Amino acid sequence: LAGGASILEAYKEAEGLVLGAWGTFSQQDGGEGDMTRSLFWKYKDPEEPDFPWRMHHQGGSNLFVDYWRLFYELNPALSSELLENEDFIGKKIQNYTIDSYLGQGRFGSVYKAIHTNLNKEVAIKISHPVKEGFEELKSIIFSGNKGLSSLRHPNVVAFYDAGEIDFGGDRRIYVIMELINGIGLNNMDFGVPFLDRNELAELADKAIQICSGLEAAHTAKFTDALGMPREGFIHGNLKRRKILFTPDGIPKIIDFLFADIARSHNIEMEVPESVKEFAKTERLEDTYPPEVISGAQSINKQTDIYSFGSVMVEILLSKQLSELEFKTLKDLEEL
Repeated sequence: LAGGASILEAYKEAEGLVLGAWGTFSQQDGGEGDMTRSLFWKYKDPEEPDFPWRMHHQGGSNLFVDYWRLFYELNPALSSELLENEDFIGKKIQNYTIDSYLGQGRFGSVYKAIHTNLNKEVAIKISHPVKEGFEELKSIIFSGNKGLSSLRHPNVVAFYDAGEIDFGGDRRIYVIMELINGIGLNNMDFGVPFLDRNELAELADKAIQICSGLEAAHTAKFTDALGMPREGFIHGNLKRRKILFTPDGIPKIIDFLFADIARSHNIEMEVPESVKEFAKTERLEDTYPPEVISGAQSINKQTDIYSFGSVMVEILLSKQLSELEFKTLKDLEEL
């Protein structure tokens, strides 16, 4: 880190140095190298080509892992993003004081905040600066959160409030929601090939819980901002990092309303370059059905079902759906 490497670069370099100095498990098993490190493999299969260490980080923190450096001047393109996120620390929104930065996405940055009187922790998402279409974005978020706040389901993150603030002359939208002190599904490895029958049944139960939350969103009834009755929320961007697990192992779907914002061509936001670069690594064919990618079909409830199916394929087969070659469901079942 002191040499100017990012966290990810420093980790990979350190990993290479350790492997170069002490070798792999098979070498240690033969009596060479530092035997104390073999304790980490105590319950591992000697034939499994794996290491006892991995780098884990909280979902949404890719900005820091991939780009953050010890000295801001080594990465001036990113320093303004980091400093802006830090500027929110200590600010108050309603009765909540922003405590720490958690991550960011295409809509905005997420922070942990604490209620000044009740000491209750929540997550607050604050939008990026909006170049055009602020009122339309505001309408989508306010109307959507009016419905989402009425949705109470154990597998959908709870929404508490939404509002508007002024920061540095920029009007921003914020959303207050349940804070999930857990880990993203994208950072979890279930070790499927080595699970016994009971563990596979538990994994299936987690999948059913996520399906239950998705169904609850798809069938929710609410009244929009114009007083019109509506039914159902479409996620529109469901993937592994959009599912968080609480410390108790309960899955929670996050980041609804993406589809509603994406449908509008009148909203333009100042999305940070690091977010744009990360978005390029996520291919549409990994989670979206072909008819949506081609434009023949708009995003709908079936899109969410297809996307969650792609998530389960990735978990069970350790491959992206787009990497598999199959023409029928029978072919997929055989895989």
